[in-house]
Amino acid sequence: MKRNLLVLGTFLFTTIAGMSAAEPLIVAPEDGGDITAALNAAKEGVAEVGDITINLAAGGKYTVSGSLETSGALVINGNGATVSAKDLTSSFVLMSQTPSVAVDEKGFYAIGNVEFRNVNVTELSQQLFYANKTKYLIPALVTDSCQIQLAGGNKNIYDFNGGGVTGILDIRCSTINSTPANTGTLYSSQSGDRATDAGLEVQTLSITNSTLYNIANGKNVCTHRSANQKWLKYVVKDNVILDCGKKGQFVKGLNGGQGGGNPTYEVDNNSFLWTTDGVVAVEPEAEPAEGTILNSIGEPTSTFPQAAEGIFTLDATSAQAKCQVGDPRWLVAYEVPPTPVVLNLTEATDISTALAAAMEGIEKVGDITINLTGNTTYTLSGSIVAPASVRIYGNGATIDASALEVPMILMSETPSVMKINDYYRVDAVRIDSVTVRGLKNSIFYDNNFKYCVVDFSITNSNISLATTAVENEALISFKSGGAKDVTIVNNTIYGNGEVAKYFMRFNNSARLDRFGFDKEKDTQLFTYQSNTFYKTIKSDGQWGNYGGLNGQKFVKFDLQKNIWFDSSSDIVRRLSGGRVGSSGNVFDYNTYFNGGVSVGDSNDKGTILVTDPEFKDPMAGDFTIGAGTQQAKYQTGASEWLVEFVAPDVTEIKAALLAEINAATELLGDDVESEAGIALKAAIDNAREVYDNAEFAMEIEAAIEALKKAEADYQTSGIAGIGADGSEAAVEYFNLQGIRVENPSAGIYLRRQGSSVTKVIVK
Repeated sequence: MKRNLLVLGTFLFTTIAGMSAAEPLIVAPEDGGDITAALNAAKEGVAEVGDITINLAAGGKYTVSGSLETSGALVINGNGATVSAKDLTSSFVLMSQTPSVAVDEKGFYAIGNVEFRNVNVTELSQQLFYANKTKYLIPALVTDSCQIQLAGGNKNIYDFNGGGVTGILDIRCSTINSTPANTGTLYSSQSGDRATDAGLEVQTLSITNSTLYNIANGKNVCTHRSANQKWLKYVVKDNVILDCGKKGQFVKGLNGGQGGGNPTYEVDNNSFLWTTDGVVAVEPEAEPAEGTILNSIGEPTSTFPQAAEGIFTLDATSAQAKCQVGDPRWLVAYEVPPTPVVLNLTEATDISTALAAAMEGIEKVGDITINLTGNTTYTLSGSIVAPASVRIYGNGATIDASALEVPMILMSETPSVMKINDYYRVDAVRIDSVTVRGLKNSIFYDNNFKYCVVDFSITNSNISLATTAVENEALISFKSGGAKDVTIVNNTIYGNGEVAKYFMRFNNSARLDRFGFDKEKDTQLFTYQSNTFYKTIKSDGQWGNYGGLNGQKFVKFDLQKNIWFDSSSDIVRRLSGGRVGSSGNVFDYNTYFNGGVSVGDSNDKGTILVTDPEFKDPMAGDFTIGAGTQQAKYQTGASEWLVEFVAPDVTEIKAALLAEINAATELLGDDVESEAGIALKAAIDNAREVYDNAEFAMEIEAAIEALKKAEADYQTSGIAGIGADGSEAAVEYFNLQGIRVENPSAGIYLRRQGSSVTKVIVK
């Protein structure tokens, strides 16, 4: 006689006779305990254990030290508890090889259901269920409202290899995920144990309202040995399935990889996804039978950035959220996806007005791209308000911002991007190849919202500042957020140097790991190359201010060929929040001028240029560098101001240095033993090296000044502490050690008359 299964609510009942007369067992392990130990203790003293019910504490934390072995039906009521299976070396649930019921006329041991309900199993590297090569007939093998988190491996999840059969494999409202990929199968059965052999008319594999990730990866989903049979039924509805089975063959893989049309298929409203090169996309399914309905939910899709942590919350703007598919625990209210706005402006116009017109009728604005036309002048009367990425491609155009009293780019109070680690993740803010004139306020302001800009860049641009007020004291102002990577390359940014205290300012809490990146693998990169900064901020200001970066190893700097002129000092120290922490930095050929002199930077370990760049007419915005400068030799600063290097004529000043070297050498004489003599000798040697190698007047002038100082120090060092006798005193002589000499013979002496001390040669 064929057996019929009756589904009632969430339970399945069977008409099979001869159910177990063994003693049922109810176990309630204490929160924090070992379920295996509690079950084994409960079995002690029981002559014959029958059906088992395990009730876990609501939200409890448990471990298992060995398989949960049963000879009859088993129900685990998890009540939201979590069970760590990391120490298991055998299956989570193991069917006993000594069943609690007698074998039936079909040669099977007919018991009740095995059910996993509302339990979270973590770090499982073994089978979730194993029939243990024993021919059990289980009406329903149920996984309801669970999360089963696998730790990779190649074990089958529901394993009937060696014997046994279930009437229905019922996975509902659950998540089964694996990191790394699981390469076993979802369900595996013995080829000789067909459902019809056990007297069943239909065997059903049902997956509904569930999320599956990285299981049976690259394999057929099932090794269902009796595949493609008329008594098989596959129900796959309302699921999110990512990187499971063979690409594009999940349903076919349920049927053991066969494409025949014998089974009954109910497949609808699923999202079959696959990851390629880090990008998740809908993967069309190869239909296993003509007429089967396979609805892959279309773009946009959920990318599951936290899949490795077992988190599969849907992107609120995804098609999956719109159709409410997958495990209910990950569902979120659907939000209309943002619409990107692309503004192509071919004629002179006001950009803010044109942008407002382009946004009309859009429920949620996404990324903004503004393409300007070269050799065209536009105006800007209002902020470019961006709820997501904003990219301005000038193509050589000019923006007249003289009428703008607010920031040029202002982040929106209603972000349209995902919030990760409490920061709104924006891919890019970019300004490229544009000239901006008369900017009175900040270039960028995050509007005091926690934005993380992954790539903030200003490139190939010329920005003149007429600042009267800036937001948060900064030209680039992250009051609540910050940027992961900053790229400032080949720009001229200049102004009145009277308003802004900072060029770029972050919130002190903003840094890479707090944005949600991995500080052990990712970097936060600051790139400044070939820029000309002139009175960009206050001369006593601070170029950057973000203390959260202080000494962090994941922060990298690439600063090369920049000119900072009257735009503050200690550039690198302020950029790094006070201290450079990593060793993979690049600093070279930068100029740090402030107050008319080279101020250098103790944190810049590369070659620092010390000559005045000799800008042609900075007040008129002409920063052409002098042809005879170090900046010309090393081609530094913005490319539009570069000129060919012409070595300066330093003949006259080198002659002056040589004369000073000769005078110092005569003054020193043969004194190479006194402390003062040794110091003067070192100064002479340094001056000779400059004379032999220097190309620039500034270097030579510095050597002359240093040598004169060394001479003055030498002349006064020997008579320190000798008191003066008054302006009418007689002439006195002292040797170079400061000892008075009554009748000096030929040699070098210190001559004093009153308060006047000179060094003389007595012949």
